[in-house]
Amino acid sequence: MLTAAQVGSMLGLSLSKVYDLARSGDLRCYRFGGAVRFEPADVEAYKAACKVVVLDPSRSLTNTRNYSVSLVPAGVTDLDRAFAEAGVKPRKNRPTKAAPYSRKR
Repeated sequence: MLTAAQVGSMLGLSLSKVYDLARSGDLRCYRFGGAVRFEPADVEAYKAACKVVVLDPSRSLTNTRNYSVSLVPAGVTDLDRAFAEAGVKPRKNRPTKAAPYSRKR
């Protein structure tokens, strides 16, 4: 039986991610009181389920010659991404004036 820390080091995941996978049922585990333990076979099964299989060797993950890549900064919305792919620059929102703070005396 393996601890969550051992599973995390095997898979290169954080301890919280291992617990999240166990909580969601994606990674099978055993609970003994407050202890969570993992079978090595279950860890290997999860690892095998995460494996990426490339069906067409010409479209491997490292071969990007056939793809058009749009450079969109991180943190943009799907709408911003759609505008960028269509070549349309979205309008900036006009700043709204905040209502002045008035205090009755």
